[in-house]
Amino acid sequence: MATRSFGLDFLRAIAILLVVFVHTFPLMPQTLLIELALLDLSGCIGVDLFFVLSGYLMGQQIFKKEAVSNLTGLITFSVKRFFRTYPLYLFFLILKFILFANKELDTLLPYLTFTHFWATNDQWKCFFYLESWTLCIEEWFYFAISLFPFLLVLFRLNYKLSVGFIVCLLCFYSIFIRWIEINYIFLDFDLIRCSTSLRYDTLCYGFFMVMVPEKINQFLARRIVAITFLFLSIFLYIYFRSPVGNFESWAFFTFPQICLAFILPRFVQINSPQNNIFYYLVTWTAKISFSLYLVNLIPIRLGWFYSTEYSYLEIVILYFIYCYILSFLSYFFIEFNFMRIRNLLIARLELAK
Repeated sequence: MATRSFGLDFLRAIAILLVVFVHTFPLMPQTLLIELALLDLSGCIGVDLFFVLSGYLMGQQIFKKEAVSNLTGLITFSVKRFFRTYPLYLFFLILKFILFANKELDTLLPYLTFTHFWATNDQWKCFFYLESWTLCIEEWFYFAISLFPFLLVLFRLNYKLSVGFIVCLLCFYSIFIRWIEINYIFLDFDLIRCSTSLRYDTLCYGFFMVMVPEKINQFLARRIVAITFLFLSIFLYIYFRSPVGNFESWAFFTFPQICLAFILPRFVQINSPQNNIFYYLVTWTAKISFSLYLVNLIPIRLGWFYSTEYSYLEIVILYFIYCYILSFLSYFFIEFNFMRIRNLLIARLELAK
């Protein structure tokens, strides 16, 4: 079993809590509403933290450990990714289809193939599971950085060079296409944020942190450097959030994410504290973060909180409690069991080498 990094678990826990928190805004009374564009930044930061973390962890496997440099590695990686995400995602997809969709089966196909946010056109969206846009981006990124370097290796190219080429290609493609879409097609700001082909670069920034030379990594791991980039990232999110021109809109999806990626070397080196309540809270929140991501909007969409007479603070606390309970149930009854199946399959693949 791979050793978990407490520092990365801490970032993952912060990311999912920010995402869950931003989804409570529909419950906020009008008397408490402030500038929602500013409040919404918590969700943007949370999602982008997930992206750079995912890119970094994939970099550890694919670039550093060369896990997909042969056919067995490609199959093993594919099995890991499938059982890590698809069974639990499929369960909640069917559940939300039953609860919230129009019951037309053709609306399921884009979700089953992760193509519902591939096209940058509203007519391709199926809105009953809108929050799954982040998973769509990640799954296509994983597909590209595992399959294409493997194909290049078949032509006797260096594996790490092939990986670096594909990641750079994805990054520059995403940045360039986003610039074109913003300047000439004038897509809606939120549609740009969710479109699969326009957001690969954020995952690439995390991936690049595995590829940087050790001296640069050591420099970025300094506490003062990490704090500087963290505050710079938050400042850039705020500065670019209400764009007055095309450059500001493009920059909102570029520069803050780079700064977030630069804090990763520091958090990798954070040692785990003693087994106290803070340690368990962080570790388990990170462990069930995928379940939290999939389940967290269900209580709101079912209208569990709209008729209550509680204060907003009490509603938020109750909302988090409900989400944690549902996430623990889905983790232990579904996700955990499929992870066991995954481990058995991987063990057999390892023996077959």
